[in-house]
Formats: sequence, C-alpha cells, structure tokens
Amino acid sequence: MRLARIPRGPRPGFTLIELTVVGSIILVLAGLLLGAAQNARGLASDTKCLSNLRQISVALRLYMMNFDILPCDHPRADLARDLARFLGETEVLTCPMDRETPRRSYDPFYVSRRTDSSAQFVVGCPRHNGNRSAVNLMAESSVQYFDLASVKFTPGRRRERIRTRWRKTPTGAASGAKLVKPGDAVSAGTLSFEDGSTLSVSGNGKVVLLQSFRKSNGVLYTIVRIVAGTEAEVDVQVTPGSQFEVITPAAIAGVRGTRFTVQVAQQPTGISATTITVQEGVVWVTARPATKQGFVTVDVSAGRQRQFVRRTRRLSER
Repeated sequence: MRLARIPRGPRPGFTLIELTVVGSIILVLAGLLLGAAQNARGLASDTKCLSNLRQISVALRLYMMNFDILPCDHPRADLARDLARFLGETEVLTCPMDRETPRRSYDPFYVSRRTDSSAQFVVGCPRHNGNRSAVNLMAESSVQYFDLASVKFTPGRRRERIRTRWRKTPTGAASGAKLVKPGDAVSAGTLSFEDGSTLSVSGNGKVVLLQSFRKSNGVLYTIVRIVAGTEAEVDVQVTPGSQFEVITPAAIAGVRGTRFTVQVAQQPTGISATTITVQEGVVWVTARPATKQGFVTVDVSAGRQRQFVRRTRRLSER
C-alpha cells in the first residue's frame, strides 16, 4: 500500500524585499554610528585645541609680564622656543587636526601685538569642522569658536618695479576666481570677501590670508599679512562696519573707514618701511618696532600719509 505524498510548504527564509529592508536598516545604523564616532572625534579635537590656546594665552601673559612685549611674529618666529619657559609641554603647540605642521600648528596664524587688552585676534587654528570653523584666541584672553567666511581670489596682472615707477607686464589673461583658505599666499590679483570688501595686490610681494571669520555680533573680521622680505602694494576697500587689519613687518593697520593703501618696501640692511595712504575714512596704525620702546598708535585720516620704519623707530608724515 503506497502512502499519499504530503505536499511540502514553502521553505522558511527571507524574501528579497525583506533582505533589502534589513540591509538598508543596517546601512543607516552604520552611517549613524560612523557619524557619531566622527562627531565625537571632532569634539575631542575641538576641546583639545581650546585647551591648547588657553594654555598659550597664559604663557603669552607671562611672557609679557617678563618682557613687556609679546613674542615676535616674523617668518622665523618660533612660539615653542619663545614660550618654552612658560609652557609645561611642547605638545600644547600642536592641534590634533593639524596633519601638516607638527609642533608649529599655531605659528602661521600668530599676530604679535603691543598688549592683550583689546578684542583683537592674536592666534588661532582654522582647521575645524572640515576647515569651515576656527578656534581663536582673542586679545582679551578669551578663546572662542568662530565660523570661517569664504574668500575668493581673482588673479590679475603682475607689476614689476623699475626704479621709482611701476610698469605693468602682462602675465596672460586673468583667470576665474578661486577659493582661498587661511594660510594661503597670493600675489598679483584681488581678494574678495563675503561682506563685499576687496584687497588688490600689486608689485612682486605676497599677501597671506590669516583668517576671515564672523564674530558673535555678526561682524566680519579679516586679517591679512604682507609677507616679510617682499615689496608689495595693496589697495584695501572695506565695507563700512566690518573689521579689517593688514599686518606688515613695521606696522598693523586697521580700518575705521573705507579705503586705504599699504606699501611695503625693503631698504638696505634688512629694514622694512610701511607707508599708509588713506583715501577715505580713518585708519588706525600701530608701529611694530623690534623692542618695546617706540610703540605708537595713531589715526591717519583721509588725504594723509604716514610711514613706519622697522627697527629705526622713525616716523615721518606729510
């Protein structure tokens, strides 16, 4: 007698739709976990950089108490050397986000000033939040987190200085604008900022963008440096209400107006002369001598010109 075959039901398992749904859920969870891990690492790096700058702030204050001046910021300046006796660890001078300049993370973004009693930029690190944010030490010894503003550079035509005249020499048609990051150096051309301000560079010198960031009150604060050892002329047009500074070997020029020109020339024996000419508004200028003697801060009004010479501490006005 043959037994009747009982039909078997479908084999247990997952359908293609179920596998797809499960796979999608796993991918989403993995992405969330990866994002959380990256955020945690970024937060840890931000916290470490904040701590570094706070310790650097204390060291700068101690340095000033001993020497009545902040360390120099010339191209060969070395905060690790200058602040060695006031810092417990040299690792303080390295940001965890810095992959390029170990032990010199903050040197390229340091500005030496006469005092630390006003709300001005001193030193910072623009490497955070995917290079979209900066951790900065301001001169009132507060360390804050700022959003960086975009800066564009449009190449122009280079000028060569022949004796006392400027002669334009074509270097090809100017190409389109490109983004500039903090620490980048540019030569002949124009820097354009988010607030509509511009800085045009001529001559054979170079200008470095230190930072352009939004303060807590929404004001755009921009700092650029004319590279020491070069000759350059920059024409600055600043949107009213913005904060803008040009750092040169001999002086720091900041706006209380809208337009001014900065010329940097190298003289024999390595002396650098900075000439400030104001077309509109008022510009404040602080001399930067090699020693604490001779410090002076003056206002230069429209139609006036003032020259500052490093190390000789001589001023002339006409």
